Amino acid sequence: MSIRKNPLMLVSDDRYDSIAKKISTAVEERIKIAINYLNTLGYNLSLTNKEYREALENADIIFPDGIGVWFAEKYFSNQKVNRFNWTDQAYNFLNLCSEKRWKIYFLGSTDEILSCAVKKLANLFPTLLIVGTTNGYEALKDENLVNTINEKAPDILWVGLGTPKQELWIYQNKQKLNIPVIQAVGDIYSFLAEKRTRGPILLRHLGFEWFFRLISHPKRYANRYAIGIPVFFFNLIKQKFFR
Repeated sequence: MSIRKNPLMLVSDDRYDSIAKKISTAVEERIKIAINYLNTLGYNLSLTNKEYREALENADIIFPDGIGVWFAEKYFSNQKVNRFNWTDQAYNFLNLCSEKRWKIYFLGSTDEILSCAVKKLANLFPTLLIVGTTNGYEALKDENLVNTINEKAPDILWVGLGTPKQELWIYQNKQKLNIPVIQAVGDIYSFLAEKRTRGPILLRHLGFEWFFRLISHPKRYANRYAIGIPVFFFNLIKQKFFR
């Protein structure tokens, strides 16, 4: 199935619990899987960026991220899809990693944020096995990066480079990585380092955390939300009525 026809058709109906079970199976049976998410930004990019589309098509799990894709699934594709944010489940999942003694590797963000995140997680989960970290800037140019990660033998690799860079990196390197679970996680390290302020719980439940980000950092998010969301719905209408 081509994502050009309908990118939403690639989104699974998995909740956090079912994804966690699939991760557990992949780690235990050493089955390689790639996990991505789709939000409004990714949807818009998928219609114009061929390599990004291919990266999504080759992922094993894609879950909806944010209110926009959930709304589109419900009202435009008539598919039943569950809405959740991986960031909301980050501590639950890391606690699971700690209990299962799964080894995890962090790729993305800056050295400062990664270091801060690791220190805070060490206090929360003393037995969590973070076997390595690599910043998402200069280190990506390192030809030995994949080998460096493989040498640490993680069970899970979190790739937080932002869309579409993280999906493209996973797509380009999946076969070379000897890791069962490779997952795109966006800006999760800033959250774990407590360097990013999240919206109030009520706004999160209502699906308007994006608005909190927009008013908090208008220059950073204006293009993504003030322009991106109208473009997203315009693209949906084209998909629905003109194809």
